[in-house]
Amino acid sequence: SGSPIDLFKQIKIEKPDAIHTHGYKASLYARLVRPFISPPIISTMHAGEIGSGKLKFYLWLERNTHLLSHHCFAVSSKIAERVKAPIPIIKNFINIEQSNFSSGEQIAFVGRLSEEKAPDRFLEMASNDLNHQYHVYGDGPMMQMLSATATENVVFHGQQTDMSGAWQNIGLLVIPSHYEGLPMVALEAMSRGIPVVSTPVGDLPKLIQNGVNGWVNDYALLPAAIAQWQSMPQVKKMAFKKMARRAIENSYSAQAVIPSLLQIYHQSIQD
Repeated sequence: SGSPIDLFKQIKIEKPDAIHTHGYKASLYARLVRPFISPPIISTMHAGEIGSGKLKFYLWLERNTHLLSHHCFAVSSKIAERVKAPIPIIKNFINIEQSNFSSGEQIAFVGRLSEEKAPDRFLEMASNDLNHQYHVYGDGPMMQMLSATATENVVFHGQQTDMSGAWQNIGLLVIPSHYEGLPMVALEAMSRGIPVVSTPVGDLPKLIQNGVNGWVNDYALLPAAIAQWQSMPQVKKMAFKKMARRAIENSYSAQAVIPSLLQIYHQSIQD
């Protein structure tokens, strides 16, 4: 974070072997100072949405200056398709060593309350299921509107600086988004044995096996998946939870992804 000048000063002090940026702000800052630094720049694109206003311009600029990074990756095939030149996919990943199984039962939305995340869809589902509470973790530009229209069974927990305690209360994560790449929140949830109910956006269909470790389907079918989870016996729920955790262990954990990432770093330094 900070200005390009601040970034440049930090790089000069730390003298890294490579710089790996995540997100459009960090990527654009690093590309601005590339003429003044020697370490190779590696950039990963995360934004699954098209955006509007200034955000739309910044995302366009990130895509169209990707050649200023030594290596550029996307976290989903849809993001990669928006770049004019072909770029490879690299999976998001998390450290699962501290991810304990959740024992919670909450139906939850976790994320920024903004248009692309579609929290209004989550509230619509809550309004049609008044016998259960629906929990919202996060803040954003839609907060005021959502608070004014929410039914009494919606609980707003606000912005979370640390989700580690909150995850233990959640039993099912709902991602009703219009746009995604490969959201970290899905990886965090599944690493704790929390199945995900999601729209088929970004690379979520590659992460979630429908009816095996979660559900991925059109928005109109998500309430049926939530109802199925609610009525499911505990033995079957545990099977879902274990399969969700296993998907992260096998393909989206630090142990699974970092070896290939280290090869990329090594290649960039050698080049």
